[in-house]
Formats: sequence, C-alpha cells, structure tokens
Amino acid sequence: MMKFTVFALFGVSAVVAHTAENRLDGSGTTNPSRLLWEAARLLNARAVPEARVTYRAVGSSTGQLEFLGEENPLGAFTAYSDFGSGDIPIPQEDYDAVTATGRTVLHFPFLLGAMSIFHSVEGLPTSGPQGLNMTGCLLAKIFNRDITTWDDAEILDINPGLAQIIPAGQEILVYRRNRGSSTTAGVTTYLHDRCPEEWPSDQVGALIAWDEGTFGVDGSGGMEAALRSNPYAIGYLDAGHGHGAGLAEIELENIAGLFQSSLEALGNGGVQAAASTAIERGLVPTSASSSFANVSFHNQPGETSWPIVAVSYIYVDANQTADGDRGALLVAFLELLLTDDGRDLTERYGFVPIPAELTAIAENAIDSIMLPDGQQMWTFEDPGTTLPITGMGDFVVSGKRRDFYEVATSAQGDSIAELEAQVVTMDGSFQTQLDTLQSTIDALNARIRSLEADDDADDAQDTADEAFRIAVVALILALLALVSFLIFVFATADFGCCGGSSAAASAQKYEGMKESSTKDATA
Repeated sequence: MMKFTVFALFGVSAVVAHTAENRLDGSGTTNPSRLLWEAARLLNARAVPEARVTYRAVGSSTGQLEFLGEENPLGAFTAYSDFGSGDIPIPQEDYDAVTATGRTVLHFPFLLGAMSIFHSVEGLPTSGPQGLNMTGCLLAKIFNRDITTWDDAEILDINPGLAQIIPAGQEILVYRRNRGSSTTAGVTTYLHDRCPEEWPSDQVGALIAWDEGTFGVDGSGGMEAALRSNPYAIGYLDAGHGHGAGLAEIELENIAGLFQSSLEALGNGGVQAAASTAIERGLVPTSASSSFANVSFHNQPGETSWPIVAVSYIYVDANQTADGDRGALLVAFLELLLTDDGRDLTERYGFVPIPAELTAIAENAIDSIMLPDGQQMWTFEDPGTTLPITGMGDFVVSGKRRDFYEVATSAQGDSIAELEAQVVTMDGSFQTQLDTLQSTIDALNARIRSLEADDDADDAQDTADEAFRIAVVALILALLALVSFLIFVFATADFGCCGGSSAAASAQKYEGMKESSTKDATA
C-alpha cells in the first residue's frame, strides 16, 4: 500500500509517493567487501523511497557461481543473485555457456587493487627497503614447500641481515585460501609467470591443489587472523586489507627486477602504471558485454609497475526488464560507485580508482542495461547542492540525507588527520628531548667512569658515587616511562574503524617513532 504526502512551498505543491522497499542482493569477492558494504549503506541511508542493498562477502568464485546459476533448480543459468562481484573476470567457458542461453553478461570495472604477500617474521619493518626481499622463484619454492625454513640459504642470500633475527631452523608456516579466490588466482599467476619451472601452469587458478604442508583459511579475514596469531608465517591478501590490519609486507620483485612493497608501488604510481600499460597493449575490450576472460594486469612491463594488480568487477545482466525496480536500483548503485563518493571510498580502503579508459567501459555497462519502457529511474542530489522540493521527491538518492554512522566516521576522519599532524610535530620534539636526555646520560656515565678511576676517593666519596649511580638509573627509568606512555597513547588511539590507507599511514609513522625511541633509549 502506498502513502501519499503533500509538500507545499511558496504555493508550489508536490505529491510524493512512498512505495514498498526496493531490494538488491549481491555476493562475491571479500577483497573490497568493506567498500561495497559502505557503498550499500550510503545508498540505503540516502534513498527515498526506502531501498535496501545487501552484499555477501564469500569470495570471487562463489560470487560467480551464484551469479551464473548454472545448476539453479529454477532453470539452468538462472542467477541466484542480482549481481556478482569478483577480482577476476568470468572464465571463457562459463561466459560462453551463459551467453548461449540468451543472457548478456556485463563486466562493470570499479577499482584497481594490489595483491601482495604478507608475513609475521618478528623484528622486521612492515614495509620499506629494510623489509623482507622475495623473488617469484623463492616464493614458489616456499608455497610448494621445497623451502621450509626461514634460514634457508636462498632466502638469506638476498636478505643477509635475516640470519641475526631468525632462530636457527625456524619453520615457515604457509597459509593459503581454502575456497576459490581471486587473490589465489593473482598470486599463482605471478608465480607461474616469474618462475614456470617451479610453479607449473596447472597450479594457476582461483582454486588449486596445495601441498599438504600448507594451512587453509577462509576469506581475507581468516588470512589476517592466521598471520596475526602465528609468528613466522606467510600468506597472501589484497594490499588494502593487509595494510589496514597493520601486517608486515614483503618486498616483491617485479618484472624489471625492482624490489618494492605495494605501499611503495602505490606511492610511485606502480599500480596505475600496470593498468595503463595493459590498456595500451590492447588487453582490455572496449565493450562491457565482451568476454574479459583474457584480461590480466599481472606482471606488466615497467620500471615501477606492481606485478599483481587486480581489477574488481561487478557482474550484471544487461536485461533487467523482468523487474524494472530492481534494475533501476542496480543502475543507481553502479552510478554511486562512479561518483566522487565512490572514488573517496576506493581510496579510503586502500584501493586505486580506475583510469579513464576503464571508466568508459563502466559507463558503457550502465548504458547497456535494458529496463522496461517508462521505468522510474533514480536521480542524485549531491551533498554540496540543494534541490528544493525535487530533493524530497521519490527515487532520489540525496547526499543531504545522512545517518549517524556516516557523520561519526567523517568526524573520525578529521580526528585521524589531526593525529597525523600531531605525530609529525611530536616526532621532532620527542626526538629533541631524547637527544637531550641521551647527552645527559652520556655526561653522567663519563662522570661515573672518572670517579671509578680515582683510587684515592674516600668512603664519603664512595657514598656520593652510589647516590650518583642511583640518580642515573632513576633518570633512565624516567626516560623509559616517557617512551612507554607515548606507546600507550598511540596504541589506544582510534585510528579509524575500517583500516583505510590513512589509518595505515598513521600506524606506520608511529611504528617508526617507536623503533627510533627504543634504539635511542638503549644506546
């Protein structure tokens, strides 16, 4: 039953019809799941009449399975979901089978992401030149269990300082995904391309047979938990998730022989470079309805290119005439991902916005969606623009509507920026204080050595010397207390709810301060 509400403003009236809930349900990749949940929440909060978009993070392969619906009892290749999502394109065999039934499947690209290898080796930085170097062949031997300890000669050969911090014979715990995963596909593609003699082609794909000495986990969350709770382990994750969790990343060798982390690659444009090179080489079709089965941004040439770059897609049916309301809501959801809000979410969660060439394909996908004649479409009211009366109408996604969570996270983002500025300021002032205290300690130690060399000192002087030593110890303890207090402050600070790139940068800056402080205090 519909309710009608009449608004009057300056003699102008508008009839607003509020209909039953519009609904859209999708499933797929876990990598950008937080971004998709956040985008769905924004649409749910801003839409009138009420709309609800849901998303199940179950992995790219499961997302494709449910979208294709090959064995659906309602009919072969009848989708279980309104849309799927994955960081891999639909394989050619599946694309051919589903299109043979008359369905036109569209690939909607919406972000770029770096996939990487993370570890839990103690005593190494989370990223940077002093990190853990790895080649494709070394990783292939580790993941197939030909190399089983961290002090293996091949590892130490390109990580000479590792021998000082690794216990002799320390086993490498290898974690991998249980079910079909786009990250598994990306990593195994890299391993085969870089070292085919150690990682054959039959070991490439979203779901492969692993050595029995490896440990399976479910989803990105399972991989994060495994690396957090098990020292001296190694596994793979999308970079945004790994950095947001504060995990340590390896320095991965690219096709040009450069060792770098994905954080460094993001900073020097290496992810975008890989995508641009693939597009320039003609590896990407221009029509969203074409097969994307052979599209790969992995191991692209370029000095700074990141070697494991994924494109995240949403899979949709072009024909939405059977349920126009759902189809119209699907169009609105896709359009939201291409807005400034969508790009902001992309960067917040550690991903990279798609270049203009991929944006054109995404827009082509939206334009290819067929809806019933006369279907009511959703429109947008931007947060910075007020549309009187129109903004209160039906089928408007208004940026003027917000929920408490959005306001709270926005304020939290401002707090993160303030904390980052404070970290920079404290870094300088704190280092100055440490330098001053270290100079004082050095002078006191020199005084102690001078007193100890004086064989003619009497008992009174001995007593004074003892008091002097106590004072030095007290000063050192005060310094350690100051360091501990700063560690406590930053460890308990809320650097963001979702593990975005800003929070990761703050945490990384703090880790550098902590290492510097410990070094100075124990000098």
